[in-house]
Amino acid sequence: MRNILIIIILIFTSALSTGCVYRSGIIQGGQTDERAIKRVEVGMDRDQVRRLLGTPAIQDAYHPDRWDYLYYTLNMKNSKQAERVSVYFDNGFVTKVETVKP
Repeated sequence: MRNILIIIILIFTSALSTGCVYRSGIIQGGQTDERAIKRVEVGMDRDQVRRLLGTPAIQDAYHPDRWDYLYYTLNMKNSKQAERVSVYFDNGFVTKVETVKP
């Protein structure tokens, strides 16, 4: 009788614990923070931008004076929306920051 009670308790405990598993969100690739993007200013050099935003997601060989960063925002329906920020340089300094919403 005692063995049956122990087995029932173990089954009940394992059944309850399967629904309570915590799964953390996995972030793949670089993640750019929207607040950090707003801190990029005209006149910053490449090193300052790299320290603030990290290595750009896209470095085009044909446009070496443009760095593109990708990030996701949540809209009102809690669905992710991809956005791209392009940082333009002239002589190593930021001349323009442009947000593109596809």
